Amino acid sequence: MSQHGALDSETSIQIMNLLKEIAKDKLVIMVTHNPELAEQYSTRIIRLKDGKIIGDTNPFDGKEEVEQTEKKSKKKLKTSMGIFTALSLSLNNLLTKKGRTFLTAVAGSIGIIGIALILALSNGVRNYIAEMEKDTMTSQPVAIEKTTMDLGEVFSSALSGTKEKKTEGTKDKITLNDDISTKKTSSQLLTKENNLKKFKSYLENEDNIIKENALSIQYDYKTDMQIFSKEDGSIIKIHPVSNSNSLSLDTSSKNDEYSLKNVFKELNNSKEMFENDYEIISGKMPSAYNEVILVVDENGVVPLSTMYTLGIENREEYVNTIKDITNGAKINKKEKTYNYDELIGKDYKLILNSSFYAKEYYKWVDKSNDLDYLEKLYNEGFDLKIVGIAKAKKSASESGFVGYTYDLVKFVGEKNNETEIAKEQYSNKKKNVLTGEYFDNISNSYEANLQTLGMIEFDNPEAINIYPKSFESKNNIKNAIEEYNSKVENDDKIKYSDMMETLISQITNIVNIIAYVLIAIVAISLVVSSIMISIITYISVLERTKEIGILRAIGASKKDVKRVFRAETIIEGLISGVLGVLVSLIICFIANIIINAMINVPNVASLPALQIAALIAVSVLLTVIAGMIPSGMASKKDPVESLRSE
Repeated sequence: MSQHGALDSETSIQIMNLLKEIAKDKLVIMVTHNPELAEQYSTRIIRLKDGKIIGDTNPFDGKEEVEQTEKKSKKKLKTSMGIFTALSLSLNNLLTKKGRTFLTAVAGSIGIIGIALILALSNGVRNYIAEMEKDTMTSQPVAIEKTTMDLGEVFSSALSGTKEKKTEGTKDKITLNDDISTKKTSSQLLTKENNLKKFKSYLENEDNIIKENALSIQYDYKTDMQIFSKEDGSIIKIHPVSNSNSLSLDTSSKNDEYSLKNVFKELNNSKEMFENDYEIISGKMPSAYNEVILVVDENGVVPLSTMYTLGIENREEYVNTIKDITNGAKINKKEKTYNYDELIGKDYKLILNSSFYAKEYYKWVDKSNDLDYLEKLYNEGFDLKIVGIAKAKKSASESGFVGYTYDLVKFVGEKNNETEIAKEQYSNKKKNVLTGEYFDNISNSYEANLQTLGMIEFDNPEAINIYPKSFESKNNIKNAIEEYNSKVENDDKIKYSDMMETLISQITNIVNIIAYVLIAIVAISLVVSSIMISIITYISVLERTKEIGILRAIGASKKDVKRVFRAETIIEGLISGVLGVLVSLIICFIANIIINAMINVPNVASLPALQIAALIAVSVLLTVIAGMIPSGMASKKDPVESLRSE
């Protein structure tokens, strides 16, 4: 039973609404002298005068009420205030203080906005990196070199070294600690030899996942083609590049900045890959071993240095220009254009590597500096001809080179393998036929001689490059290599490299670290806002002391009171979280438009739904934690003392 006291009109309305809610499943008897209040909220009004009933708006008729009472008594009655009731009370209180509620929500949302923007930016950067990874990594091969770095062995060796038992000395003698026989050289620690001969056999002789996912498998034999041209009667070495006008004129540039670079490169053996990156603008694709193609950039431009290298521009002019630049002279920029037919048909001479060595008195002699001998080799050399011009597309990684096919590599290798010097070297793999000395694997080696003589062991490449069909295919290829490694001996395991993946992985790690640091800094504002909400909730407890007393008087438990104030903090946290997320999304939307217009990078800031939900949940959780102490204090207040408070 409750008696409605003299309250202000605003509090009276709140109390009456509460009593009306409670009266849904409980009997509430209210004594009042205000007939208008009784008419507005009561379901049954009994009027008394001088201790006698003078009126009853819903008199008891017996049977129906008994049946309803029996039905209700069978139901389990609630012994506490419902969560929705608590939320309703808290919401009404917050609405009566709209200004303070809004300012509290804004303060609480600042930290959420900061974290949301950091997450959005890091998400956008990671997504952009992932897209870049998909675009570029497909064209980048899984590279397997014959000799590769093995940092794992370095780390394991370092760890084992720290655990190595020290040699114990004696009192009267010096003891030897043998640190020589057990020590590995730096090259032994840092490198690993891949058994590419066995791996190539696996690739070619079996139907495997690698072949299914590879657009192209390229074998590299590290063969230097010996390509020459003539200019004003002088023989010029085109490839490998020589920074001199001719072999008889030593005017090479000693500054690498001005040195000519090799421009002859092997084309990928996949027609699809070539067509993805280049288009023929004149002539045709090479179809024979002695046909090559000139590749220009997407604007049809080729570097001047490439023309000097190819001997299309006068090499002596290049040498003189470099001298002038070195001496500080001002050089006018050279601008020139070529018709396609001026370049198509340009021919060169290919000389076999082994041809430079002649046997004299049972000894092989290098005759590459003998101009008469070189003239003879040039005249007997194999013709190479530019048969087409291709223009690079935007997706192409390089241009300004002359491409040849694997047919030329095969031709050179087979021809060199058939020479007398090559057969002699093959028959004695321990002895260097060029020096007559035995290989020591340090200053000279059998493999180095093969490269010098242009000899190729086709079953044992120096490197294997596997080009995937797609981004997913690259992962399948890597998994297949790991599966291959699980089936072979340790010495035959393959260690591959993917520089683009390593680079992108490092960039992603840096982005993550920066994001975590910024989030940690911004999180301080969340702590501050939580303390502020705790203080505001405590103030609310002080302001609603009489309401607490009334709630306890009408049957609310300590837990119910605590739930009312906890509900208030939940609402505050929810408003703060939603407000923070909405502001963040608006900022991200504007930022994306501006950044896309400036640098053509779309969606640089993005906030997924899961993170939005998590941010709102964090906001609510923090406010609930912040309100635990004030709500606990409210529940412990004495009902009688609370009712007496003003």
